[in-house]
Amino acid sequence: MMGMDKNFANKNKRRIPEANLFLMSFLGGSLGGFMGMKFFHHKTKKSSFYAIYSVSFIIHCIILYFVFKNFITI
Repeated sequence: MMGMDKNFANKNKRRIPEANLFLMSFLGGSLGGFMGMKFFHHKTKKSSFYAIYSVSFIIHCIILYFVFKNFITI
C-alpha cells in the first residue's frame, strides 16, 4: 500500500487515506509498513507513522508471544 500511495502521489492521483494505512498496520501489516516506508521512501518524515507502526508491531509481538506460549505448553 505504501508503494501504491507513493505512485499515486507522484501521478497526482487520489491518495490512500492515512487512516487506511494505519488500519492495515493494526491488522498485521506493521512490519510491511516499515519496510514500505524504507523501500519507497514514503511517509518517512511523519513521526506519527513511526509511532503507530511501532505500537502495532509491539502489540503483535505480545500477541504472538502468548499464542505460541500457550501452544507450546499444550
